[in-house]
Amino acid sequence: MKFKRTTSSILLTIALIISCVAVSKAQGSFEGRIEFEITYSELPPEMQSMQGMLPKSLKLFVNDQRSLTEMSMGAMGTQRIILDMSKSEGYLLMDMMGQKIAVDMSEEMKKAESENQDSEQVEYFDEYKTIAGYKCQKAIVTTKTPEGGTTVSTVYFTKKIPNITQNNRVLKGMALQYSMDTNGVKSVVVAKVVSKESINDNTFEIPEGFVFKTMEELGNGL
Repeated sequence: MKFKRTTSSILLTIALIISCVAVSKAQGSFEGRIEFEITYSELPPEMQSMQGMLPKSLKLFVNDQRSLTEMSMGAMGTQRIILDMSKSEGYLLMDMMGQKIAVDMSEEMKKAESENQDSEQVEYFDEYKTIAGYKCQKAIVTTKTPEGGTTVSTVYFTKKIPNITQNNRVLKGMALQYSMDTNGVKSVVVAKVVSKESINDNTFEIPEGFVFKTMEELGNGL
């Protein structure tokens, strides 16, 4: 079964951007699990029928420079992103509608890293809130887009955890809450659980049964 191309493209874009809480090779060490809740404050009319397909939660497993981001896409299935920043390797795994598809994102990662240098600016505020047991400071992150515009995100971060993410890289700590506006879909991602624990190496392996496709093939529909 295939998704309508426009539907799958929008959902994939939203999921990929939200799941960019992926480990960065330039930051400090952290091993453990962080679970996030995703809520939506505004949906454009054309997205109303897809509300049940939008991701509601996200789990991040980190072991030094390796990470697994796991996101439920409701009835559609699950999406995972496995990164190994020590090797600059990344894979998108989609287990949806009875199909298991893997995409090598390594080249896209390198291109994005090159294009996104110095693309973020941050302003800090003396405002604080407690999230998942951590005292977090407010910041506004302004990011330049490839099209020449800017996006603005309100972030709450903690200095108690090193900034292990690809997005919000300019922050002095880990973002445990951040807002997003993707294709008119406004969302807030908030950490509910932060657990420092040992993560098995096989967590970051690609399971059997996945068929590799290119990003172009994925964009044409599953």
